[in-house]
Amino acid sequence: WGWRGGTEEARKAFELVSHQHDWWPWVWYWQLVYEGRYQAAIDHLDAIPGEWIRIKIDAKPKVLYQATAYEALGQTGFALAAYEKARSMLEPEVAAYPEDPRYHSSLGVAYAALGRKEDAIREGNRAVELLPVSKDAMYGLSYVVDLAHIYTLLGDYDNSLALIEELLSIPSMFSDLLFKVDPRWIRLQSYPGFQELLYEHPEGK
Repeated sequence: WGWRGGTEEARKAFELVSHQHDWWPWVWYWQLVYEGRYQAAIDHLDAIPGEWIRIKIDAKPKVLYQATAYEALGQTGFALAAYEKARSMLEPEVAAYPEDPRYHSSLGVAYAALGRKEDAIREGNRAVELLPVSKDAMYGLSYVVDLAHIYTLLGDYDNSLALIEELLSIPSMFSDLLFKVDPRWIRLQSYPGFQELLYEHPEGK
């Protein structure tokens, strides 16, 4: 995974990826976000046809990704509107595909941002149960990330840090570098233990 080496190295690698590749919209959204180019990330998704990004690792309405970028820009109103639209789009998908962890995980994030604590934790945990890391050491990790994000949005930073520590203890694309540049963890920047945790696990080791 290119991001383990830093955003500049990742950009060079991802520039070689065809725009027709299924993962291209997702990869470039995160590349722009990790570079701190939040408005560019929003515009990137607006330029892509359709309302969803559905790949093996994730399935979210584009507005759910954009909500994260709006938050990073301090545009709370736009972020909340995006989370609400994402909720309305995800609930029917969860009902239609109850065994697909991607939709549960994404809905949990939307619920958390909207303050629906019990619903958010239920959906996040359901995703982890459906595809645990013990069953899939690659794709299962994404639901642990979403669950950590859910706890962060809910202000439950201790549980979020515990999950991040778990992620950093497992060889994967998730490293201290990513947690430092990912705006999903901005709320944790000044929380005791977050910086120490990243220091203890350089490059996710």
